[in-house]
Amino acid sequence: MLYRELRKKEKDEYREKERDGEGEEEETEEEGKKMQRKKGRGKKKKRMQKRKRRGERKKKKTQRKERKEKEE
Repeated sequence: MLYRELRKKEKDEYREKERDGEGEEEETEEEGKKMQRKKGRGKKKKRMQKRKRRGERKKKKTQRKERKEKEE
Protein backbone atom coordinates (compact mmCIF):
# COMPACT_ATOMS: atom_id res chain seq x y z
CA MET A 1 0.00 0.00 0.00
CA LEU A 2 2.67 2.48 1.01
CA TYR A 3 4.63 1.91 -2.17
CA ARG A 4 1.58 2.62 -4.33
CA GLU A 5 0.84 5.82 -2.42
CA LEU A 6 4.45 6.95 -2.77
CA ARG A 7 4.44 6.28 -6.54
CA LYS A 8 1.15 8.14 -6.93
CA LYS A 9 2.55 11.11 -5.02
CA GLU A 10 5.68 11.16 -7.22
CA LYS A 11 3.59 11.03 -10.39
CA ASP A 12 1.39 13.89 -9.18
CA GLU A 13 4.46 16.01 -8.37
CA TYR A 14 5.95 15.27 -11.78
CA ARG A 15 2.72 16.27 -13.54
CA GLU A 16 2.59 19.53 -11.58
CA LYS A 17 6.17 20.36 -12.56
CA GLU A 18 5.38 19.65 -16.21
CA ARG A 19 2.36 21.93 -16.04
CA ASP A 20 4.48 24.71 -14.55
CA GLY A 21 7.20 24.19 -17.17
CA GLU A 22 9.80 22.97 -14.69
CA GLY A 23 9.77 19.38 -15.93
CA GLU A 24 12.72 17.56 -17.43
CA GLU A 25 13.94 19.00 -20.71
CA GLU A 26 13.41 16.99 -23.86
CA GLU A 27 16.37 15.52 -25.74
CA THR A 28 17.99 17.74 -28.30
CA GLU A 29 17.82 16.62 -31.92
CA GLU A 30 21.50 15.62 -31.88
CA GLU A 31 21.05 13.29 -28.91
CA GLY A 32 18.02 11.76 -30.58
CA LYS A 33 19.96 11.13 -33.78
CA LYS A 34 22.80 9.49 -31.85
CA MET A 35 20.33 7.17 -30.18
CA GLN A 36 18.82 6.25 -33.55
CA ARG A 37 22.23 5.62 -35.03
CA LYS A 38 23.18 3.33 -32.16
CA LYS A 39 19.96 1.40 -32.62
CA GLY A 40 20.65 1.00 -36.34
CA ARG A 41 24.19 -0.20 -35.76
CA GLY A 42 22.96 -2.86 -33.36
CA LYS A 43 20.43 -4.10 -35.86
CA LYS A 44 23.01 -4.21 -38.63
CA LYS A 45 25.44 -6.13 -36.43
CA LYS A 46 22.76 -8.64 -35.54
CA ARG A 47 21.82 -9.06 -39.20
CA MET A 48 25.45 -9.62 -40.18
CA GLN A 49 25.88 -12.24 -37.46
CA LYS A 50 22.81 -14.09 -38.73
CA ARG A 51 24.16 -13.98 -42.29
CA LYS A 52 27.53 -15.30 -41.10
CA ARG A 53 25.91 -18.19 -39.22
CA ARG A 54 23.74 -18.99 -42.23
CA GLY A 55 26.84 -19.17 -44.42
CA GLU A 56 28.63 -21.43 -41.94
CA ARG A 57 25.67 -23.82 -41.86
CA LYS A 58 25.58 -23.91 -45.66
CA LYS A 59 29.28 -24.76 -45.82
CA LYS A 60 28.88 -27.57 -43.30
CA LYS A 61 25.94 -28.95 -45.25
CA THR A 62 27.88 -28.99 -48.52
CA GLN A 63 30.86 -30.62 -46.80
CA ARG A 64 28.62 -33.40 -45.48
CA LYS A 65 27.19 -33.96 -48.97
CA GLU A 66 30.70 -34.15 -50.48
CA ARG A 67 31.83 -36.67 -47.84
CA LYS A 68 28.80 -38.86 -48.50
CA GLU A 69 29.44 -38.75 -52.26
CA LYS A 70 33.10 -39.73 -51.75
CA GLU A 71 32.11 -42.66 -49.53
CA GLU A 72 29.63 -43.96 -52.13
